[in-house]
Amino acid sequence: MVASNARAILEKENELLDNLLQTATAFAQNASGTEAGVFNAWVRELQGHRDANTGFIGLADAEFDRELNEEIKILEGMRTAITGNRDIDAYWKDNIGDDIAISKKLL
Repeated sequence: MVASNARAILEKENELLDNLLQTATAFAQNASGTEAGVFNAWVRELQGHRDANTGFIGLADAEFDRELNEEIKILEGMRTAITGNRDIDAYWKDNIGDDIAISKKLL
């Protein structure tokens, strides 16, 4: 079941992403070489996240539930695939774990 405020949360998150996208795009436009590549990667990351949110916002409840559960399965697989014990491994496990926890709260 989709949380009653799930779409409002995603809309608010999109506002944040819009602000970040604006900044990342400005950085990318004023950069060249490797620096431009880094900032353009951020633009793609942020835009992809925003597009996913927009897609969820437009879904009927049953589709929202199904699609978000599929996304959670993908995230769980990604987290499970990280088997190292370095700081960066812990960072990504925690980061993906947070995404899973937040996604489950939207259901």
